[in-house]
Amino acid sequence: MAWSDVVARANRAVMRRFGQAATYRPAAGPSVACTVILDQALEDRPAGEVSLRVPVRVALVRKSEVASPARDDELAVAGETLKIPNATLDVEG
Repeated sequence: MAWSDVVARANRAVMRRFGQAATYRPAAGPSVACTVILDQALEDRPAGEVSLRVPVRVALVRKSEVASPARDDELAVAGETLKIPNATLDVEG
């Protein structure tokens, strides 16, 4: 089995187990039904001469479901609407 097949299979299993139904609403274009995993991470934020580590929410979505996430798009999940401040694609999908 090729490595890409192993990764794809693992991604599907993780999304099935931990994912929630969501709707991705791009600033321009139609909404897209997708599966999302909400998580929390720490992000460095500048504060004068120092940086502060602050908790931020992270949404993991497969690029096969949301191919071009962009700043200011929205994600509706579990009755909450989250505005996307930035988006980073994971090369593994």
